[in-house]
Amino acid sequence: MRTAWCGMLTSMKQVPLNLRFVPLARVLTHERNDPLRTRRLTTRIGKDAVLCNPPIVGKTKAGELLLLDGANRFQALEQLGAKHAFVQVVPYEAKDLDVRTWNHLLAGVKKAAFLEPLQLTVGQLLRVSQRDARKLLMRRSIVSLITFRDGTRYAVQSAKTLEESVGFLHRMSAHYVHAQRYRVQEEDMRELQRVYPRASVLIDYPEYTKHEILRVAREGLQLPSGITRFIMPNRALRVNVPLARLRSSEPTAMKDRWRKQELDRRVQKHAVRGYAEATYHFDD
Repeated sequence: MRTAWCGMLTSMKQVPLNLRFVPLARVLTHERNDPLRTRRLTTRIGKDAVLCNPPIVGKTKAGELLLLDGANRFQALEQLGAKHAFVQVVPYEAKDLDVRTWNHLLAGVKKAAFLEPLQLTVGQLLRVSQRDARKLLMRRSIVSLITFRDGTRYAVQSAKTLEESVGFLHRMSAHYVHAQRYRVQEEDMRELQRVYPRASVLIDYPEYTKHEILRVAREGLQLPSGITRFIMPNRALRVNVPLARLRSSEPTAMKDRWRKQELDRRVQKHAVRGYAEATYHFDD
């Protein structure tokens, strides 16, 4: 799936992207949406009347469509009455489609106020050392690891089955649903405090395999919002599909004819550019 490409494009054949309209009902989901983010997106998409960035959908060898990224956009489209989503489809079994995990950093949370009620929610917590904590997490011997501002670490007990593990994750994430939260990759609390001075709790989650995530979706379990993170080589941004087109009752084939004409028009206008190198955006 990996393709080296850059510069202005002269034909859609040069674009290593599979952009499609798909009925919302066809897509499996593996994680819940974030109600607050969904509400903001619903307002923004409704006001702008366009879907800016297409959600990412993985297509399995069995033909299933699994939503990988864009749960909040997807839910916003449903709330806005869309019949279809405009998505970027990638092969789910591709080797360069990787899945990672976001850690959750909480700000302004007091240790005692967080720790004591949590024990009632998830059960006994195990105090662990820094050395043991990483080993337990990598071995999937624990459901999550909690690091406080003072450096103390606690492990949430392990689960015997995937279903039990998902249940623990929901009870865990529900415990801080109203806290100020950041999704981070960093695992060092001291380093994070330099960037986030009010950082008080870091929650590390173990990584899940693509097979496990597909199983979660097939069984209708759904992980909490903001834990999985799919990494892929090429992404489509700022496609700007009209909301009216997504809401329309036109059949998929008719919408796909519009898609082909519209994307060809963009290419002919020299409005499609690809970058082979990592690109960083500095927003004001």
